[in-house]
Amino acid sequence: DYIQNPLKKNVIRKNGGLEYEQPYLEDVKYLYITLNKSVREMNQIMGYNIQDKLSKWFNKREYMKTPKLSKEELYNKLYVEKIPMIQLAKSFGYIGTQPIQDWCKIYGIELKSPRYVENKFNKDDLYNDYIKNSLTIRNICKKYKSEKSSIHKALQMFGLISNEYNEERLMYIRIKRNKNYEIIYNKEKLINYIKENGNTSQAKIANSLSIPSNIVRNFIKKYDLENMFSYVHSSYEEEINKIFPNMFIMNNRKELYPYEIDLYNEDKKIVIVGSGPAGLFCGYVLAENGYKPIVIERGEKIEDRVKTVEEFWKNNNLNINNNVCFGEGGAGTFSDGKLNTLTKDKESRGNKVFSIFIENGAPGEIAYDSLPHIGTDKLREVVKNIRNKIIDMGGEFLFNSLVTDINIKNNKVCSVIVNDKEIECDNLVLAIGHSARDTFEMLHKKGVCMESKPFAIGLRVEHPQSMINKSQYGDSYKKLNPASYKLTYNTKKGRGVYSFCMCPGGYVVNSSTEKDGLVINGMSDYKRDSKNSNSAIVVTVNKNDYGKELFDGVKFQRELERQAYKLGEGNIPVQLYKDFIDKKVSTKFSYDPCIKGNYKFSDLNKLSPDYVSDSIKEALPMFGKKIKGFDRDDIIMLGIESRTSSPIKIKRNEKGISNIEGIYPCGEGAGYSGGITTSAIDGIKQAENIARN
Repeated sequence: DYIQNPLKKNVIRKNGGLEYEQPYLEDVKYLYITLNKSVREMNQIMGYNIQDKLSKWFNKREYMKTPKLSKEELYNKLYVEKIPMIQLAKSFGYIGTQPIQDWCKIYGIELKSPRYVENKFNKDDLYNDYIKNSLTIRNICKKYKSEKSSIHKALQMFGLISNEYNEERLMYIRIKRNKNYEIIYNKEKLINYIKENGNTSQAKIANSLSIPSNIVRNFIKKYDLENMFSYVHSSYEEEINKIFPNMFIMNNRKELYPYEIDLYNEDKKIVIVGSGPAGLFCGYVLAENGYKPIVIERGEKIEDRVKTVEEFWKNNNLNINNNVCFGEGGAGTFSDGKLNTLTKDKESRGNKVFSIFIENGAPGEIAYDSLPHIGTDKLREVVKNIRNKIIDMGGEFLFNSLVTDINIKNNKVCSVIVNDKEIECDNLVLAIGHSARDTFEMLHKKGVCMESKPFAIGLRVEHPQSMINKSQYGDSYKKLNPASYKLTYNTKKGRGVYSFCMCPGGYVVNSSTEKDGLVINGMSDYKRDSKNSNSAIVVTVNKNDYGKELFDGVKFQRELERQAYKLGEGNIPVQLYKDFIDKKVSTKFSYDPCIKGNYKFSDLNKLSPDYVSDSIKEALPMFGKKIKGFDRDDIIMLGIESRTSSPIKIKRNEKGISNIEGIYPCGEGAGYSGGITTSAIDGIKQAENIARN
């Protein structure tokens, strides 16, 4: 019966008084001996592990009581004739070597290392196959028509499975995949390659070889070649040594910003509109290289600006040219002062940015912190120092000075009108920021090419910082610095929802710029020591939402901000999350908010379009799965966050120039950056372009 239909499953078979719901042993023998199937193939056919399922049954077999070979016969076959144990077992119709091993135990025969390896395999052949040609064990099995266990035993006996040989095998595998590995496995070749290709960065060497940087670093360390590279800029050294006094810093340094800006014409008249990070760093690099830029700022210098803004937060008396968005330092001055960026910086301009910050009073740890930040309190002092340094190098600042017009002759800028006075210029840098709506309109009338771009809008949420810390860090949160987070979600309708401008231990601030509008942002001090964290939860919007005309995005922002102003009666509208879901006005907080500016309980559902509110309502429970308590009923929600980025992009060519000769759009307001670091980098880039052009 088993020959005709050998695999009758779910049949209870009896043998020796034992019942099994698995196929009878004869079924296995048929597959193994008659059909010459391997154990792996039998496992696939039977659907379970043969050896595990039948091991108990094997122990009941007759061979345990009466071995079929005498002690002398067994010893001779194993150690004289050197018959493999598996073949000996198979000759008696047994599956596996267990019976033979049991007979050896009965007779007291000691099982030694493989008895047949020397005859069947050769060490040199296995070395070539396994190490030099880096064949897999499976392919070696096919080559020798042998069992996997036999190959393993042979490799073990010849010592080919060891750390030394494994490293050699890995070398041949790598070289087979990438010939460049021959360079890093040879010290002299690697030294020559580093000298020929520059030694500013191990990462650059790795990229040029198409080899992972961690592997390159390991070999450089192994060969003791680290002194060929420079890691730490001299301006960072003092600060790092304060924290790590025993840290070794390489002496063979190169400048982190190696590019020289040629002074082709020191009389070139350069005007920079805006003193945010883009304008400041553009002016700094130009002044550092002998130019004398004039920086024009519609708001006040930082010392006066801070007083004006704090007064606005107290009494709602808005100065439209001097506020959280306008004034020396730009909008970033009243923020968390984050310096991290995802921008690829092949030209090392970011290192120049950090160097300038540290030289002008920023904390030294920004040089090595993975998520560097300065904080609004320290950033104010740094901005003042940068301004004074530019002035010392020959630059000039004009505060409370609004550019109302530009003069163009033969498609080239020749002057700007500031407070009804004309200032001549050969080059005009437009670092105007994302909120300079009146300037955008003036530029459009003058024929400067612009286009609308997508942005995001939403609400800001406040959580107790201790809750965020505990969720992010666990029980050790009290010993660590305030935690941050970054969250993203795509709604069922395909809209992107994400956290923006997260401020650990920070404040929500009224950052309005128009009399009948209200917009908010977040900021933190250097210590991030307020009781709450906050971040914007924003939803992406595009031309399909607000219109395809150039200023439709601006109009959309303005409508939302006017609605927020109306809803809060000039104050920041606030609501608890549960009441936001239930569409009712809240009456009290369960924990104190951290807000700079006056606020009023309101229904935030009336603030933005339904697709924005619904997207946020869909996203917050998902965020609650990532951060425990993120969607709890009593979290504080505030509106409206509408200035995540500029709704306008001023077009420029590969030389950094707009369609009007001499005009250099720059920074976040022009649509080329987002945040302090990228704006500063873009400012340096435009300084280079001005000198080069």
